[in-house]
Amino acid sequence: MSYTKRTHRSAYRLGCLSVLVGSTLLAGPMSVGSIPALVERSALVFVGTIVQQHASASSLSVTIVTDRMIKGSLQGQATVSVVFPSLRDRSINPIGLHGIFFARTSPSGAEWEIVSPMGGGETVLDMFYSLSKSQMAPASSPDDSSTDRVIRELAAAFERRESRLGPPIDLVGMVRAWPTVAARAEAARLSTSSDPIVHAIALKAGISIGDVSALQRATSERSTTAKSQFSDLMDYVKRYYRSPDPLGVKVLGQLLVDGDSQDQISAASALAHIHTNVALQYLAPLLDSADPVLRSCAVGGLALFANNVPIGENHPAPGEWKYRTNETMQNSAMDADVIKNNSGIITFWKAWWQQNRFSLN
Repeated sequence: MSYTKRTHRSAYRLGCLSVLVGSTLLAGPMSVGSIPALVERSALVFVGTIVQQHASASSLSVTIVTDRMIKGSLQGQATVSVVFPSLRDRSINPIGLHGIFFARTSPSGAEWEIVSPMGGGETVLDMFYSLSKSQMAPASSPDDSSTDRVIRELAAAFERRESRLGPPIDLVGMVRAWPTVAARAEAARLSTSSDPIVHAIALKAGISIGDVSALQRATSERSTTAKSQFSDLMDYVKRYYRSPDPLGVKVLGQLLVDGDSQDQISAASALAHIHTNVALQYLAPLLDSADPVLRSCAVGGLALFANNVPIGENHPAPGEWKYRTNETMQNSAMDADVIKNNSGIITFWKAWWQQNRFSLN
């Protein structure tokens, strides 16, 4: 039967994850706190120390001695005066505070003003990323962008695990928002840390951007990792891991064999979202699973493939696709409860797999 474009929404619910098919998910702008957006809004980005303050009734301005410039130029000057706008609490003495500062030209064009990582703040501590004064400039590449260099600075600060003031460093968030060669390298480097917290969070960062080596490392260390910590890592696999790399797909497939029930659900959910030819080989047997969530992952993955929904997208790709029919679309709007109460859905996908398995192997 020929495929007829459908206008209603079809949702694949895969182990508490939903993907809308036949509708467009509107992505919002970068969050205020994202590092790429912060760097983009700033004309100056630098590491420095506050050495003077100048308070008035309406604002606080400071003089900062710069250690190193990350973006922009001060034309040879070693200091810069910056206004902290809209501080609601100016009780903290800023002298001696050190870190990464972001600044832009004020609306009047007459002075520099701070761009806050938090989009504003109660105190001066909310207006920059604090660093230890002993932190040296991290190793970088000539190809690094300004955002790459900020991420390297923050990754180095995160690695030190020193008590810090001000905005927290969200390693996973900044790597996900800017998964460049530099950001990936920092996550990979930190994943080898002997500090268990740094190690675990770096693995999460790598898994969240589809780094096969992070997935392999996490699963290889399963026997020596606390159960709660490994479950946390597997939750990141479930929610974020979408790499079609066959090596990673094989690792996920092995978890279907020797993982516990929650590990299997996480692996199956990731495989369903990946839904490559290789992934289908692991998903199809789950049509016979006693676990309704695993069955829903099998149905969802086969349906995503059959209807030609690209990885990470929410609706079928335009154009013809030989596997997509009215029947594959009609059997795609489902969740675990629907599958459990409608044996025809499982029957359809078992027949579909038997018909197509050899061409997909």
